Amino acid sequence: MKHRFLTLISSLLLLTACSDSFLERAPEGNYVDVTYYTSDDALEQATAPLYNRAWFDLNSRAIVPLGSNRANDNFSRWGAPEFTNFKVTALSENLANAWTGFYSVITMANAVISDVQTKCSNSVSERAKRTAIAEARLMRAEALLKMKQYKETMEDIDAVLAQNPEEETAILLRGKVKEANGQEEEAEADYKLVTEVNPFNEQAYLYLGQLFINQKKLTEAISLFDEAIELNPNFAEAYKERGRAKLLNGDKDGSVEDMKRSLELNPKDEASLNGEFKNLGPKQEALPGIF
Repeated sequence: MKHRFLTLISSLLLLTACSDSFLERAPEGNYVDVTYYTSDDALEQATAPLYNRAWFDLNSRAIVPLGSNRANDNFSRWGAPEFTNFKVTALSENLANAWTGFYSVITMANAVISDVQTKCSNSVSERAKRTAIAEARLMRAEALLKMKQYKETMEDIDAVLAQNPEEETAILLRGKVKEANGQEEEAEADYKLVTEVNPFNEQAYLYLGQLFINQKKLTEAISLFDEAIELNPNFAEAYKERGRAKLLNGDKDGSVEDMKRSLELNPKDEASLNGEFKNLGPKQEALPGIF
C-alpha cells in the first residue's frame, strides 16, 4: 500500500512539474539548432564544414582517378586504371564516391541556407546572414558545375551577383560555365573582368592562362602564369600549369623546373600520386574571393 501511495505521489509531481511547452524547450548547456545561431561568429563556424567535410567522399580518393587518371597525368595498373583506359562502369566505387561527395556538398549548402533563413537569432547581423548564404550558394555552385548542371549553377551564381555584381568568385565560376558551354570569348571576358576588379586575384590569371592553353596561345598563357606567380610566389598550381604550357611549347627543361617547383610547394600532389589523399584546407583557401 505504501509503495502504491509513493508511486501515485511521484506521478502527480511529475505531471504538475511539466508544463505544456516542456518538450519544446531548448536544452540548457547544450547546442541545438535553436540555440546555436546566436552570433556572427557562430554563423561563420556553421559554414566551415562546406569547405572540408562536405567534400570528403570526393577528395578522400575519387578525385585522383576522375582527375589525374582520366587526364593521363597518372597511371597505375592497381590504382583505378579503368579511368585511364576509359572502361569505367556504373559499378565503380570511385565514381559512386564522387557523386556522393557532390550531393553531400549540395545537402550541406541547402541546410546552411535554410538554417540562416529560419533559425538565426536577432543578434546575428544581416551582413553575416548574406555572407553565409553567399558562401553556401557558391559552394553549391562549385558542386553543380562539376556535375555539369550548368543551369542550376547559373541560378546560384546569378543570385550571388544580384547582391554583389563584383563578387570575384561568382564571376570566375560564371566564366567556367561559359567555357564549358563553348563560349570561350565570354569566358575570357569574365576572367579579364576579375583582373580589372582586383588586379591581385591570381586565380583569374590562372583560369585565363588555362583557357589560352586550350586555344593554343601558349606564349600568352605563359605570360599569364608569370603574372600569377609574381602575385603569389607560392602558387603551386600556377607553376604546374606554366610547366604544362612550356612543355607544349617545346621548352622541356623549363617545364621540368616548374613541375619540380610545383611539387615542392604542394607535396600533396606528389602524395596523391602515391595513393595518399587529403581533404580541402581552410575556407579562405577554398574560396578566397568572398572573404
